[in-house]
Amino acid sequence: MGALWRVLFGLALVVFFGATALAAVAFGVTLDGRESPAIQCTKSAPRPEVGGPYLESTVVTGERTWLPLGVDCTYDSPDDEVGPQTVTNSNWVATVMAVACSALAVYGVVMIVGAVRSSSGDVGSPL
Repeated sequence: MGALWRVLFGLALVVFFGATALAAVAFGVTLDGRESPAIQCTKSAPRPEVGGPYLESTVVTGERTWLPLGVDCTYDSPDDEVGPQTVTNSNWVATVMAVACSALAVYGVVMIVGAVRSSSGDVGSPL
C-alpha cells in the first residue's frame, strides 16, 4: 500500500470514527433530551427504592459521569428520615462505542504519521 493510500485511509479513519466517538459521548451523557442533568433526572430517571415519597418537594440533582458515560441522579426528600439517595444511570454501550471509535481514530493518526515519515525520504513521493 502506497504512502498516499495510507494517508487517505488514515484520514478516513480519523474523520469517520472521530465523529462517531463524539456522537457516542454526546448520546452517552444524556438520559432524555438535551436539558441539564437535573432536569433529565426529574423527567425520566428511575427513582430510588428507599425513602420517599419523591414528589415536588424533592431536591433533585444530576451530574454527568465520563467513565462510564452516564448520569448520576441524587434525590433528597424532606418527607423521610433517609438521606440523599443516588441512582447511577450508566450507559455502557455508549462507553464501549466511544472507546472503540477513539482507538480507531488514533490508529488512523498513527497511519498518517507513519506514511508521512516513511515517504519523507523518498524523492519522487507524492507527499
